[in-house]
Amino acid sequence: MAGQSGGKYLAIYETDGDPLDAVNEFSRSHRPQLKAAGRLSEIIDITWRGIYRRTIKPSATIR
Repeated sequence: MAGQSGGKYLAIYETDGDPLDAVNEFSRSHRPQLKAAGRLSEIIDITWRGIYRRTIKPSATIR
């Protein structure tokens, strides 16, 4: 249940568009479908959410 100690889960998503728009789109369209299909758990407690922006372009090769 929410507030209990135990396992930890981290989800990281990358989007080409604006991160806030992507979260809002997920909340509006995908989340209700997942919930209706029984794919979301009521015991998950979101404790923190943040947006990170890439500061450099990724290189084609890693050296």
